Amino acid sequence: MAVFLVAKFIPAMEGEASVPLSRRLSFLKQPRIAITLGVTFFVFVGFSVVDTYITPFLAAVMPTMESKMSVILLTLGIGSLMGSRLGGFLADRIGIIRTLFCSMAVQALALVLQSAFSGWIIATIVFLMVWEIAVWTFGPTQNFNLVLLAPEASSIVLSLNSSFVQLGFAAGAGIGGIAIGSFSILNIPWISAISVVIAAAIAVLSLSRGRSFVKSQG
Repeated sequence: MAVFLVAKFIPAMEGEASVPLSRRLSFLKQPRIAITLGVTFFVFVGFSVVDTYITPFLAAVMPTMESKMSVILLTLGIGSLMGSRLGGFLADRIGIIRTLFCSMAVQALALVLQSAFSGWIIATIVFLMVWEIAVWTFGPTQNFNLVLLAPEASSIVLSLNSSFVQLGFAAGAGIGGIAIGSFSILNIPWISAISVVIAAAIAVLSLSRGRSFVKSQG
């Protein structure tokens, strides 16, 4: 199903004329789309809080591994590629909504466990890689989710989603910088986990609104 959706909507995206900004922003007035984009924002705030400062964070957590930092970062990069492929697979197997919630749950859990076992080098790398996979499982799955919410305007909602990803990156980098300056770089996984929990809470709100709408139409 996921692969089919991508194949179905790519031609439409490529062939569409330029859409005025006012038309794009008008989709933010639709509650389910706006809430779903809020989920995207907070997930990628959480990602950016850690990812922006990943090198100094790893150096602080495991200073004896500083000479192998490039290998560790490569491993995490492989995790992001695995997550991108896993998102489509899981969306087909267990459904889009379940995949999104599983992704956010794994992100939060991996971050908490990473902090709990930060003194253990192998555990730190494993939990960070699991987190990376979970984040990038979320990415393509959220695209599929938005296409289903607005199939008649897939290119617009996907463009908005990309914008909210970038906003999340920027906000996360700023929040992470403030946290490091005010507290400790070791605290950024907790901030990231809180952001993901907020995203999951917003997703629950979106789901409940959708069910309420269906009941009201019944």
